[in-house]
Amino acid sequence: MSHKQGIYVPTLVMEIEKYAGSNTSVPSLQGFGVGDGCMGIGNKGACGIDQVGLFIDFMWGHGQISNDLYQYTKQTGCYEKYYNGTWEYDSTCDALAVHGELILGGYNVYDIYDTCFLQGCLLFVTRLYK
Repeated sequence: MSHKQGIYVPTLVMEIEKYAGSNTSVPSLQGFGVGDGCMGIGNKGACGIDQVGLFIDFMWGHGQISNDLYQYTKQTGCYEKYYNGTWEYDSTCDALAVHGELILGGYNVYDIYDTCFLQGCLLFVTRLYK
């Protein structure tokens, strides 16, 4: 199973429920199950508008982003934009996100302290969340 199912399945269920609300020929769902689901789609939460801010805080808190870079995001005003989802509309914040991706490099998403060899690692080379 893909880790993406934590996003796809809840999103699909939301669409089914939206459609079923006005269409009696669609059976109503009684529930659904997903392991490692991603909460906050479209709102605040790990997959929501604040996902970049949460990611930066997590990586900084685990020593993967320098104090200087972390403080610079606050000095530029980008830190707030990473939490409210407007950073992509600011060229400074967008460039800072790309810079941070390049500094961060590859890492093992299941164990960020493990040695990162090519297999099982994420290496951002173009865009973080696009």
